[in-house]
Amino acid sequence: MKLVRTVRAKREKGFTIVELLVVAPVVVLTIGAFVTVIVNMTGDVLAARTSTLLAYNVQSALNTINADVALSSTFLAQTNLTEGPSTTLALSAPQGYGDDTTAFNNVDNTNGNMLVLNMLATTANPLNSSAAYVFLNNLPNSCTSNQASQNTPMTYNIVYFVKNNTLWRRVLLPSNYATAGCNIPWQQPSCNPTFMTNNPGAPIAFCKTKDQDLLDNISTSGFNIQYFNTASATTPNSVASDVGSSVAQRNAALQSLTTIGASISVSSTAAGRPISQSGAIRSTRLGTTASTIAPASTAPTSPGIPTGLVASGTSTSQLAVSWYAPSGPPSSYTLQYSAKEDMSSVTTISNITSANTTISGLSTGTVYFIQVKAVNSAGTSTFSAIANGTTQGSTPWSNYTNIAAVGDWNKDGKNDIIGYKANGDIELRLGNGNATFGGIIALTNIGTTVRNFIGPGTPTGLTAPVVWWDNTSGAGFMLKSDGALGLVSSTPLASGTTWNTVTSVFAAPKYVTANGATIIGKAAGLTIYSLGSTGALTGPTAYGSGWDAAYPGDRVFGLGDFNSDGFGDIAGISSAGAMTGYPGTGTGTTGTTYSLGSGWTGDRVTGGWDYTGDGKADVLRFVSPNTFYVYQGSGANAWGTPLNYTVP
Repeated sequence: MKLVRTVRAKREKGFTIVELLVVAPVVVLTIGAFVTVIVNMTGDVLAARTSTLLAYNVQSALNTINADVALSSTFLAQTNLTEGPSTTLALSAPQGYGDDTTAFNNVDNTNGNMLVLNMLATTANPLNSSAAYVFLNNLPNSCTSNQASQNTPMTYNIVYFVKNNTLWRRVLLPSNYATAGCNIPWQQPSCNPTFMTNNPGAPIAFCKTKDQDLLDNISTSGFNIQYFNTASATTPNSVASDVGSSVAQRNAALQSLTTIGASISVSSTAAGRPISQSGAIRSTRLGTTASTIAPASTAPTSPGIPTGLVASGTSTSQLAVSWYAPSGPPSSYTLQYSAKEDMSSVTTISNITSANTTISGLSTGTVYFIQVKAVNSAGTSTFSAIANGTTQGSTPWSNYTNIAAVGDWNKDGKNDIIGYKANGDIELRLGNGNATFGGIIALTNIGTTVRNFIGPGTPTGLTAPVVWWDNTSGAGFMLKSDGALGLVSSTPLASGTTWNTVTSVFAAPKYVTANGATIIGKAAGLTIYSLGSTGALTGPTAYGSGWDAAYPGDRVFGLGDFNSDGFGDIAGISSAGAMTGYPGTGTGTTGTTYSLGSGWTGDRVTGGWDYTGDGKADVLRFVSPNTFYVYQGSGANAWGTPLNYTVP
């Protein structure tokens, strides 16, 4: 039988055209679905990330606002107003809204709400424990004196505003901020970043840094501020943000408000999807922390200490007083004032309901010292730092039966005088360094039996001058300056006896170089003493004869270092009115005399210190109740040009 072998054809790998036509649409649909899933997943991630970043930026902006509000002193209606005791802030281009001179306004129909804060300038970051307030240097208290903190503090503005869909933070300082204070403030004025970039070399004092870009993608209606009277109030103040109210009306309302509510809403897109976020805070100025926009009902805390206390004379009998309201908030204030720096014999005014008041019934041309404390239902603060103010008007020199030239009593670099009144009161008159004097500062009462009243200078061991006197019983006494506007103690230190055995006693600072304070008794001869820091006397050294005959009564006085040789000099006025100078030698003797003119009969004369600021010793001559002459020393045994002044 024949076997037949069957062979099958081998099939090739791959798809037939028919198969491909069937499979291809399925693959395309599958890939499309997969891509759609991937795109959707990517869009979700991008949108979520954008939303999270937006929420973070909103909260960061609110946190910045809260930090500034907590440190602010007042809310403002407009940036170019003079707010209470602050410096007028006149805007210059490109500082204002729209980068021109337009003032920022807390209500603006066209541009949306703005937040304008009044701040106290500081020497460092205000959150740093080393930061101190910057006080202005254009007031009577010198920056180098310990009274500088009684000057008005420098203020500046922070403004939050929306421009070109961006929320900006701008810092505005007075144009003279670098020179107007006792220190240069840590804060720096800012301007539009585009302007800063386009004008890198522009010498513009108020453009030191760029405005802070807080938040993008915000419309003018996405930033809103509400004002509340207190931290616990639930209804906004009806005037502070009322479009129909004037700037003055809104500003008046804002001065006493403590709290704002700030809300922000922003919108963006991510992967073609709309994204929006919003947030809100409630923040109280002067140190309290923010809470939620829905305020919690909390018990009040004891108020803080009022700051920025200032006083100025508005008439011969009135002072206008204002200060910055502290945290708390206070429900009222208690104010005390006195004509003495140590705040003895105070007058108290209670239940003051605003951060300002007027004190009436005061004496003409007198300095008053003032302190204030805050009160609410939770407690009372301690008193503020003491400030002072002077009523308007003049005080006749004839009020004083004796006037002592005492040197730089308050350590401000300018020499002062003290007047003695018939009722025993002694009053300090601060020199202004230009041959004029300020208002009355009451020191103490030393009795009505004073005979000689003089300013010997600063004894060795002390840093400020003393005033010395003797009485009709022959007892001598001394009082020390506290280096400010008062006394170390109102209890006099004993300084010798039997002073009634000499005709008069006068001061001759540095006449004996072993001690800065010298007292000389005049009779037929001179008896010279060095005055110690406790009132003790070293000496006497006797010198000369015929002094009473040549210069009767109390017509011998100290000239200071009149001829600029380093030693104190003295002068005598004869019965005929001729003045003669006696140069000191530092040993208790005198050199060759020199004439200082005639016509000195009758008028009260004192001297020995520089009252004009030229570094040369001068003489004061009081010729009428309201007029005196400053005879300027030339530094060479002669006079410069006499200056004629009336009382302030």
